[in-house]
Amino acid sequence: MTVGAGSWRAENDVNTPTAGLAAKALKHTSWRVYGSYDFGMFKVGLTYDKSKVEQTGLADRERGAWSLPLTAKLGPGTALFTYTAAQDLDGTSNTGAKMYSIGYDYPLSKRTSVGVSFANINNDSGASYAMFTSAALGGHPLVGFGQDQRQFYVGLRHAF
Repeated sequence: MTVGAGSWRAENDVNTPTAGLAAKALKHTSWRVYGSYDFGMFKVGLTYDKSKVEQTGLADRERGAWSLPLTAKLGPGTALFTYTAAQDLDGTSNTGAKMYSIGYDYPLSKRTSVGVSFANINNDSGASYAMFTSAALGGHPLVGFGQDQRQFYVGLRHAF
């Protein structure tokens, strides 16, 4: 069994003004609790996250999200499935999203494995959640409100 909790906080004194808008102070806070239980052939987890954004001159925005990850030994490798739901921002509607991912990780040795996965985000009409890799890969446009996003992954991992 695994249980844990964490928190995160970031503050910007000034947010860069754009399109004629005045600069505003910005603060992000988040806390998370999680746990999992290993039944031997499969493992089940649960995570809950509460995040808040405060920006000078605007109403605070807060939302919760939960995630249910499952892993199962399948042949020599591990099958992976996760379902995640981001709730609507407080005081709004249609600002949530749902995501699922499914994959398989196959060990080539004790330190090397190959994997494949597919993930799908279904944004509500007022939401624009994106895969965390979108910004890291550069050149990918932002996700528009209500647009869904999909990702297919094939990878090789080696632990040094």
